[in-house]
Amino acid sequence: MFLESCAICHGERGDGQGARVSAFATPPRDFTNEAWRKSTTPAQVYRAIRDGVPGTAMPGWRTLGDDGLVNLTAFVLSVRPPKGPS
Repeated sequence: MFLESCAICHGERGDGQGARVSAFATPPRDFTNEAWRKSTTPAQVYRAIRDGVPGTAMPGWRTLGDDGLVNLTAFVLSVRPPKGPS
């Protein structure tokens, strides 16, 4: 679902570097950003996906239905930055 609906903007790794990134005045959310991860809640992510984010290009995705929204929220919150070389 993420790859089909979100990756074009947020990138396949959820790092905000999707194919459309250069088209936005406000870049897409980087779900790997640790500061964002610490400052958000599942309810906030759910609402952002469901309703969109005013003042940005993020549309609402109510058409995904509640199960889809819950699953997508869980996925977004599971995204982690890639591990660097040790």
